Amino acid sequence: MQSNIIKSTNVDLDFKNKIISLMTETVKNHNKLATLHLEREHLEDEEKQKSLDYRLINIVEEPEQNLFPTSQQIILYKLIEFANEMYENKDIDNELIITTHSPYLLSYITLLVKGSNTQELAKTKLKNNSQLNSVLHKLYKLVPEKSLLRGSDLAIYYTNDGEISLLDNYEGMPTDDNALNSALEETNTLYTSLLRLQSRSIDNTRE
Repeated sequence: MQSNIIKSTNVDLDFKNKIISLMTETVKNHNKLATLHLEREHLEDEEKQKSLDYRLINIVEEPEQNLFPTSQQIILYKLIEFANEMYENKDIDNELIITTHSPYLLSYITLLVKGSNTQELAKTKLKNNSQLNSVLHKLYKLVPEKSLLRGSDLAIYYTNDGEISLLDNYEGMPTDDNALNSALEETNTLYTSLLRLQSRSIDNTRE
C-alpha cells in the first residue's frame, strides 16, 4: 500500500512539473512575442499616431440626481467644457451623451447656445476691438466661454408614448414649452441679460 502511495505521489509530482515547465515556456514565448510587438509599435508609433482616428463617447446618466439646480449647472458646464476641449484636439473625435429628466439642464443648455449665438454675432458685427472685447467680457460673466455650445452641435431627443422624437429648436435652442417654461427664475434672468446685452451692444451698432 505504501509503495502505491509513493508511486502515485511521484506521478502527481511529475505531472505538476511538466505543467509548470509548459507554463513557463509559454510565458517566455509570450514575453518574446510581446517584446517584438512593442518594439514594432515603438518603431511605427509616429506613423500610427498620424493615421489612427480616436473617438471618445462620454455617456452621463441623469447627472441631476440628488443635486440642487446650481450644482447641476456646474456639472453640465464642466462636461461641455471637457467636450469642447476634446473637439479642439483634432486627433480626437468625441460625443457627449446625457440622459436627464431635469428641466434645469435643458434651460442651462439653452443659455449656452444663446451665449454662443451672441458671441458669433458680436464677432461678426462689431468691428471695433475695444467694443468687441467689452461685450465679450460681459458675455463671459453670464455664461462661461469654455462651455459655450453651438446649436449645430446639439441634438435633444425626448420620449412620448414609447416613441423617440427630436426636440424642435429655434436657432439651435430647444423650444419644448413644458420643459423650459418651469418658472426657473435665475435662468430666465440670465437669459434676459443675454438678450439685453445683444440688443444694447450689438444690434444697435452700425456696421
